[in-house]
Amino acid sequence: MPRIYFRYDRRLLGDLCRVAAGVITESFHVLLGQPAAEPGLVIICPDCRDPMRIVAFIEEPRVVRAILEHLSLWDTPRPRPPLPADVGPADFEYVPCED
Repeated sequence: MPRIYFRYDRRLLGDLCRVAAGVITESFHVLLGQPAAEPGLVIICPDCRDPMRIVAFIEEPRVVRAILEHLSLWDTPRPRPPLPADVGPADFEYVPCED
């Protein structure tokens, strides 16, 4: 979560994003040893450590939700508790005032 002053100063947030992108790009170049390489999404197989490719996307929200619910990964928000019945003093009386 960015600090509060980034929320109000959009120029400062833009500068932060540019610096972060530069650091990621430079780290990528150093790690690979290839200055022409560009950072991107690389998914590595946890078993053989080879790069993997995405062959399909599931874009329908109801299908995504059904899959995640089946895997117990869908977080359903809990309902709010009811408000207390006694809100304010019992002997409240409205008295109009003439200003």
